[in-house]
Amino acid sequence: MRPPATRRRRTVARPSGGIEIEIDGVVVRVGTGASPKTIAAVIGALKGGA
Repeated sequence: MRPPATRRRRTVARPSGGIEIEIDGVVVRVGTGASPKTIAAVIGALKGGA
């Protein structure tokens, strides 16, 4: 006898790690290899340089 058919799940490839920031409808993703200075610059730019 054959085992019952099973349904395979589809997975979506997503990058592991990193940071995703959303402010006022703008989404910015910073990769896992980014330096702390780069992350600070991105956040500062999103905040309007404040």
